[in-house]
Amino acid sequence: MDINIESPIVDIIQNKLINYGMPKYSSLKPNIQGYLYKIETEIQAINQERKTAIETYKSHKINVINIINKIAMARQTVYNKNNREILEPYILKGKDESAKNDVFKISDVLKQKIKDLNETILKLQRKDLNYQISLDIIETLEKENVSKQNEVEKLNELNIQNIQMIDKLEMEIRRYNLKIKNNVIEYR
Repeated sequence: MDINIESPIVDIIQNKLINYGMPKYSSLKPNIQGYLYKIETEIQAINQERKTAIETYKSHKINVINIINKIAMARQTVYNKNNREILEPYILKGKDESAKNDVFKISDVLKQKIKDLNETILKLQRKDLNYQISLDIIETLEKENVSKQNEVEKLNELNIQNIQMIDKLEMEIRRYNLKIKNNVIEYR
């Protein structure tokens, strides 16, 4: 099989091989190149058929005008006083029933649900993060509190020692009959 290297299909194959982390197209044996060409041609054809099918699917909407045009019925027949209570509601109910199975609407609903779930997950992640930050802050504050309590205990011990020292000094002052005036000790 003689393959034109300038072919858009070959360009697609080359790009895919790069993206897939596979060997370069030019380094492959001619028979492998030929198989890849046939495979990619078929993939492109299937994708085109899908695209055409989707466009056809989307363009075939069920509504009163489309239905009566397809079956070559006059509008007057549908909207005639005697027929209006049956024909138009029948078409509209068929439209509603068909809409329940519309893959594109189902897909849109599922996409919205996924979006909503992702938003919920994001909110929960933020909540968890805030909760963890709060726990970290509480832990830090508890450690600081313990440290401050230890400081207070040391200061209380020092205060007790100072009170004891003051008491001793006061006893000495009384014992030697000393008087303190302007931070100067005087004898009496």
